[in-house]
Amino acid sequence: MYRKIIIFALIMLLDCRVYGAMKVASYYSKDLKKNVDVVAGEMLVKFKPHVNRGRISAFTASMNNEVLDEISEIGVYRLRVPPDKTIEEAIALYEADPDVEYAVPNYIRRAFFDPDDTYFDNQWGLKNTGQSGGTPGIDIAVSGVWEYETGDSEIIIAVLDSGIDLDHPDLKDRLFSKGKDYVHDDDEADDEHGHGTHVAGIVAATGNNGTGVSGVCWNCLILPMRVLDENGNGNDNDINKAITEAADQAGVRVINLSLGGPDNSAATEDAVNYAHGKGCIVVAAMGNEEGSIVQYPAGCKNAIAVGAINKV
Repeated sequence: MYRKIIIFALIMLLDCRVYGAMKVASYYSKDLKKNVDVVAGEMLVKFKPHVNRGRISAFTASMNNEVLDEISEIGVYRLRVPPDKTIEEAIALYEADPDVEYAVPNYIRRAFFDPDDTYFDNQWGLKNTGQSGGTPGIDIAVSGVWEYETGDSEIIIAVLDSGIDLDHPDLKDRLFSKGKDYVHDDDEADDEHGHGTHVAGIVAATGNNGTGVSGVCWNCLILPMRVLDENGNGNDNDINKAITEAADQAGVRVINLSLGGPDNSAATEDAVNYAHGKGCIVVAAMGNEEGSIVQYPAGCKNAIAVGAINKV
């Protein structure tokens, strides 16, 4: 079974930076020593296990924080920061309390490549014959794998992204369900950006059908979970919630995250650890920037980080 699953770690990922309509604030990252983008006026807080709900309600009320959401699987609360405080000030107040395990910003994560409709002959990452000017053989050699394995419909891959074109001819038969939209809070993860549709195509587009592209594992099923908006932007709360809910869905064995940002979050580590504990393989993009900057959630301890190369 794991032979079938692990091939998803071979997905090739490219980089794209986009800025959308989400209300953004700058937050100074002590680790990166620079400002990073976070959701304005929000933070994520986890209390220690012994703290009961009564104490949590009283504490947040005393701090004038509104509880906007809760991820019960990992005990994380999304809180609104009062207008008279900066995110830094609010986090410092929570971190100073012995009942708080951590308080972090609601970081913004972004899509990691531009959508680009292609055909198998152009998919040099799967089979490189030099057709795009690169070196023949620099690929993931998936054609040889397909002689023995093309996936299994009992394996469900949760694709956490901008959604999926639910009527796409290469994808409509590969859907486990219409998924969930965390951006609009409904039960149809329709794609308004294109990034998620492209990612889903790389993962499991129907192959050997004479049209479109070939997915790496074309007999597996996709559970689309929309966490990125029409501009390719998302936030940690939605992403973490989708990770935990995907892990709780029977049949989901792989969670794919072709998105990220440069700062780590204890809340995202908790979400990835939760999925790992449920037996899921979490695959996340490293991005395509030169240098040593680690992207998250790819940098989480229990995630498989996947990078991209050029045509060399």
